[in-house]
Amino acid sequence: LMVDDDMVFSKDAIFNLHRTAKDNNLDIVCGLFNRGDNGLPAIFQGEKYDDITEIPDRLFEVEACGMAFTLFSRTVIFRSAKENPFTRTIPLGEDLSFCRRAKEKGFKIWCDPQIKIGHLRLRAI
Repeated sequence: LMVDDDMVFSKDAIFNLHRTAKDNNLDIVCGLFNRGDNGLPAIFQGEKYDDITEIPDRLFEVEACGMAFTLFSRTVIFRSAKENPFTRTIPLGEDLSFCRRAKEKGFKIWCDPQIKIGHLRLRAI
């Protein structure tokens, strides 16, 4: 489980994410969180993060996701054991690089939109 230190979530979110992965036999699943002030989700569909316009109300497959609240199976870890899975290989960052390599290995990436994740932001006054 990867959780960034600036994520805000309910006390049940981790258990719910685990249950989603287990009940659906998923190797990679994330909660739904936004990337900041624009309110757009950290979900990559198409050519860029901003391409997604409608969020389904149930589990859906994505091209990639940010790693701020993402669960991986042991299978993902074992298949990545000989490499640093978060090495940046594309200009968009280590999150998308990880997802691209996972997809190349045959893994699917899923988002559970019922698991809502907030993002703390400090603002200058």
